[in-house]
Amino acid sequence: MYRHSKRRVLERNNIVGDDSTVTPANYPHRLSFYALPPLEEITLDQFELWAIDRLKVLAEVERCIVNNITGQTMESLLKPVLAEHLPLGTHGSAIESERKKDHYSHYILRLAFCRNEDLRAKLVRLETALFKYRFATDDSNDRKSFIQDLNLDWEQVSQQEKDTLAAELAHATVPSPAINETYFKVDFERVCDLVESRRVLVKRGKAYVPNSLQQSLIAAEFSSRLDQALMLTARALPRLEEDQRLVPVLTHLSSGFAWQTYSGPIYSDEGFTADSVAALDRAGHFPLCMHNMQRGLEVNQHLKYEGRKQYGTFLRAIGLSVEESLKFWRMMFKKVTDDKFNKEYAYNIKHSYGLVGSRRAYEPQNCVHIGMSGVGRDEIHGCPYKEFSPDRLASELREMGITDTAELSKIRDLTQKHQYSMACTRVFELTHQGGEPSKETIMAPNTYFSLSYEHAKKTELSQS
Repeated sequence: MYRHSKRRVLERNNIVGDDSTVTPANYPHRLSFYALPPLEEITLDQFELWAIDRLKVLAEVERCIVNNITGQTMESLLKPVLAEHLPLGTHGSAIESERKKDHYSHYILRLAFCRNEDLRAKLVRLETALFKYRFATDDSNDRKSFIQDLNLDWEQVSQQEKDTLAAELAHATVPSPAINETYFKVDFERVCDLVESRRVLVKRGKAYVPNSLQQSLIAAEFSSRLDQALMLTARALPRLEEDQRLVPVLTHLSSGFAWQTYSGPIYSDEGFTADSVAALDRAGHFPLCMHNMQRGLEVNQHLKYEGRKQYGTFLRAIGLSVEESLKFWRMMFKKVTDDKFNKEYAYNIKHSYGLVGSRRAYEPQNCVHIGMSGVGRDEIHGCPYKEFSPDRLASELREMGITDTAELSKIRDLTQKHQYSMACTRVFELTHQGGEPSKETIMAPNTYFSLSYEHAKKTELSQS
C-alpha cells in the first residue's frame, strides 16, 4: 500500500514532543529517554515495519510479565528477539542505524497508543519494562554516562542526615546498603515499586533510595515522562487526520496489539465440518482448554455463554464455516428444541462471524484474555492450568500421555508460579516433539492448534 512512497511522518508540529530535533548522528547512548522527537524523513514502509518490529519485542516483554518471568530466563527469551527485531549494540558500524530505528519506532508507537487511557497505560508499562531490561544489561560506564547526562533533580541525602537516620536506613533498606552508600531523597510516589516491596525508608513523604537501587528511580522517571508525553501526543493527534494513509496504519498497530490477537493461519481450505471437530480433538490438536470444553459438550450437551464464546471463536479461527458451526452447535445441543436453538443460539453464532449486528467477526481469545476471564459455578471455560487443582491437572496430563513424574512436577511448578502459557507450551513439547523445546511459546489456543496440525502434516509427508 505504501510501497516506495516517502513523506515526513513526524512533522514539526509538536505532535510527538517539543520543538527540539534529533539528528541521525545524535544518539550518544544506547539507553534513551526519547526526549527529543525525530524529524528526518523515512518511508511509509519503514514507518510501519519498524513499528511492527518493536511490537514484536514488546509482545515478548508482555509474555514475560504475564508469566512472571524475570532474571536470566527473561534475558534468554528477550535477547534473540531483540537481536532479530530491534538490535541495539554499543559499538560497530550499525550503531547509528540501530539507534535511529529504536528512536523512530518508539515515537511511532506513541502515535499509535496515545488514543485512550488503556493503550497509554499498556505502552508505558511495556516500554518501562523494556527500558529496565536494557538498563540492567547495559555497560556500566555507558550507563553511568547516560545517568549523568539526564541531570535528574534528585536530592542527595547529606552525611549528617544519613547519620541521624542510620538505624532506620539499615532496617528499612533491602538489601542492606554498604556503609558509604549514597542515598537520594525523592517523593515516595516516584518509587512505588520499592515502597510496595518495603525496600526503602519512607519518612515525611520522602523515600530514601540507595544508589544501588537507582534502577527503580531511573525507571520511574522514564515511566513518568513517557506518560506525560503520551497525553501531550493525544491532544495533538487530530492533526494527523488529514493524512488518510497514516491513520489506518496507526489504528492497525494499536488494535492488533491490544490483546495480542491470533494472527496465524486459518484453515478454511481444509474443509473442516461439524463432524471434524471431535476427530481433531481426538487427534491431539486441541489444547487442554478446548479439549475440556469439547468433552464437556459431549457429556452435558450444553455450554454456557462464556464457554460458547471462547470455544466458538476458536473453532471459527481454525476454519469452521458459519454453516458448519451452526450444524456443530445444533448437533451438540441435543436437549434443545429447534425453535429454542434458532431463537437463542443461532443469532449469536452468526453474530460472532460478523454476519449480523455490528458485522465484525469476533477475534479468537488468547491466553491472556482466557486467563483473566472469571469462571463461575458449572462453567468449564477458562484456563485449566489456572483453574484445575494439582491432582486433577496431573490426571488430565496423564490421559494426554505425560506420565514422567519429573515432567509432571515441572508443569505443576509452572502453574504455581502462574506461568500458564509456559506450562501449556511444555505440554505441547512433550506430546508433539518428544520433549524438544518449541521455537514458539503458545500464547493462544489457536497457536497450539496450528503448531499441532502443521506438525501432523509434516509427519505424514515424511512417512509417505
